[in-house]
Amino acid sequence: MSDREMEALFASGRAQAAGRIRVPGADAARRTVRRRRQRAGVAAAACAVLVTLAGTATLSRRPAPVPPATPVAGAVSALHAPGTRVIEETGPAEIDYTREYPAYAGNLTLEVACAGDGRLTFVAESTPDQSLGQSARVEWARVTAPCASAPTSVTTLFAVGRAARGLTVRLDDLAAQGTTTFAYRITSDTHVPVESGDAVNTLTAALGAEPTGNVLRLEASVPYDDPHPFAAGDYRLAVACAGTGTIGVRVGSGEEQTVACGWPPQRAVVSGTTEGADRLTVTFRPADGGVAPALVAWAVL
Repeated sequence: MSDREMEALFASGRAQAAGRIRVPGADAARRTVRRRRQRAGVAAAACAVLVTLAGTATLSRRPAPVPPATPVAGAVSALHAPGTRVIEETGPAEIDYTREYPAYAGNLTLEVACAGDGRLTFVAESTPDQSLGQSARVEWARVTAPCASAPTSVTTLFAVGRAARGLTVRLDDLAAQGTTTFAYRITSDTHVPVESGDAVNTLTAALGAEPTGNVLRLEASVPYDDPHPFAAGDYRLAVACAGTGTIGVRVGSGEEQTVACGWPPQRAVVSGTTEGADRLTVTFRPADGGVAPALVAWAVL
């Protein structure tokens, strides 16, 4: 093949190849850029999700916010007196504040706390039975509590006297500025709330028999000593004492026997010998720090 024929063949091949090969244009370039942007967007979204999840996990580990305590709640939290709660009140301090309650038995503790600024004084009092010759109200307890943003309580121990007509708690003095709130609580050592009138029924039920004579109300170190129509002979007595402490029981000229007082009261049996027209002597000894009297019932078996 001559050189001229070879050149004609190569020229024909170049013409055919040029028809089949297409150089990338503007559309192809735009498609390439769009694919790269989509890939970058997916990566950014994945990063955002990871950041959000990490932030959520961090927040979930944070403790829930605790709402600030109210002044009343702060006053209540300051009350810690031991014993059975029989009365509890809270509220804003007002000089004419008064509440009426039944009289409760046992050693009672009045506890007062005040949230605010200043001080306040609560009084527990009663009106005795006029048949006892006294009609004026009798004060059993008085407590003055300082007011503060973090209150602390003040307590006093007391007992309601005999034949008291209920129990009144009132605000006797208010020397405070701004909003002042209080909380007070009365607790008893009777283990259950026992009203004074119910205490006698509880006592006679524990005795298991009709009492011989009246139920005795014994103050500390003031013995019940009274002649009783005992015929000569040996005696057994059922005795029950409601209170905190002990009683000493002596039949005639015999030895004193000790009986425990309690809430609820328990029945005990004591014995003794008399020579006729003898005495029954009962002496109450309260527990350490006790101020409440004891109620005693006894019956001849």
